[in-house]
Amino acid sequence: MLRAETNAAVTVSVAAGTSVEFALMLRPGSAFVKQGAGTLTAHPYPGYNTGSLTIGEGSVVFSNNVSGSSGGASKNASTTDCLFIMNVATNGAGGSNGGTHVNARFIRNRARYGGAGDQGTYQNCLFQDNVATDYAGALTGNASSYDCVFEGNVATNNTGVALGGTHYRALMTNNVAAYAAVARGATLNDCEIVGNYETGTSLASNGKILNGCNVNRCHIHGNRGNARLFFKGTFTNCLVEENESTDNIGAFREAEIINCTVVDNAGGGIEGGTYKCTLKNAIVHGNTPYDIMGNTTASSSLYGTFSAGSSVTGSGNIVGEDPRFNLGHNPKDAWYALRTRSPARDAGMEVGFTATDTDFAGNLRLNGTVDMGCYEFWPSIKPTMIMLH
Repeated sequence: MLRAETNAAVTVSVAAGTSVEFALMLRPGSAFVKQGAGTLTAHPYPGYNTGSLTIGEGSVVFSNNVSGSSGGASKNASTTDCLFIMNVATNGAGGSNGGTHVNARFIRNRARYGGAGDQGTYQNCLFQDNVATDYAGALTGNASSYDCVFEGNVATNNTGVALGGTHYRALMTNNVAAYAAVARGATLNDCEIVGNYETGTSLASNGKILNGCNVNRCHIHGNRGNARLFFKGTFTNCLVEENESTDNIGAFREAEIINCTVVDNAGGGIEGGTYKCTLKNAIVHGNTPYDIMGNTTASSSLYGTFSAGSSVTGSGNIVGEDPRFNLGHNPKDAWYALRTRSPARDAGMEVGFTATDTDFAGNLRLNGTVDMGCYEFWPSIKPTMIMLH
C-alpha cells in the first residue's frame, strides 16, 4: 500500500502484471498518468484522489479516483488498452482531461461536464454509461474521436454524447439528455446514430437529438423526442429514417439539408414557419402526418404531402411523385437507393461537390447530373456475353 501527502508529483514503478493500491492526498493533486511500461505518476493537480490501479501487459486500470477540479483519473496522458471506470471530477472530465487514448474503455465516470473526458483524441474507444450532471455525458472541449462506440451516456441537462469536436465512424446509441441527446455543435462524419432519446418535456427547446451540428454521410434512425429533433446545422448525404417526434412538430427545424433522404419519420419531416429549413437535392417522402409542415425553401427536391397553409418556395422541385426507391427489388442495392426510372435521377442541382466527394454509400457523388437523395445512382456492371459458333 502506498500512502503519501505531498505537493510534488509521485512516481511509482512496478513490473508488468503487478497490482498497486494507493491512497494519495496531494496538495494539490489527483491526476494519475501512465508514462511507460510499469510507471505511474501522480501529478499535482487540484483535488483529492483515492483508488486502485493495476498495471498489466501494456494496460492500466484507473478506478474510483476523485478530482476536486478536472481530470478525475488522468491529465494529458497517452494511454493504450486502458480502463477508466467510476472516476469522478467536480468540474470536467470524470475520466481523462486531454491526451491521446487508443483502445480505451470509459465506463461509469462522472463529472459536471464531460462525464468521460474533456479535449483529447480517442481511437477505437468505448464510452459507456458515463454521466454529466450538467452537459456532455461523454466528451466535451473539441475532442476528436475515431471508430468509437458511445452507448448509454447521460447528461442531466443537455448533450448526451459530445459537445463540439469532430467524430468519425462512431456508433452513438441509447444516449440520453434533456435535449441534444447526441451532440451539440459537433461535426459527425460517417456515424450511426440510433435509438437515442431526450428526457425533457419542454416544446420550446430545439434539437432534441442534434443541435447545431455539421453532419455528413450519417445514418440517423430510431431516435425519439417530443419535437424538433434536428435543429440548425447542415446535413449532407444522410439517411434520416424512422425517427419519432411525439408531438407532431416535425423532425427538422432551421437546418440546411443537402442530398439527404428523409423518409418514414413519425411526427412530420420538415417544420417550416418563420424560421425555415433549406432543402437542396433532398427527398422528403412518406413522413407522417406530413412531409412539409409550414413554410420551407426547397430547390431541386422531391417531396409529397404538406400541411394546410404550408408553402414551398424555390425551383426545380418534384411534388407528389413516387421516388421509386429500390425497396428490395434489387437485393444488391440499398433499400432507399434509386431505381432506374426514378424521377429523382439526374434531377439535382450543382451544390459544390468535387470529383472525390462520395454519397451515403461511399460511391462517388458525381455521375453526370447529381441525383436527389443520399444515394447516387450507378448502374450495375453486367458481364459481357460472347457467343461462339
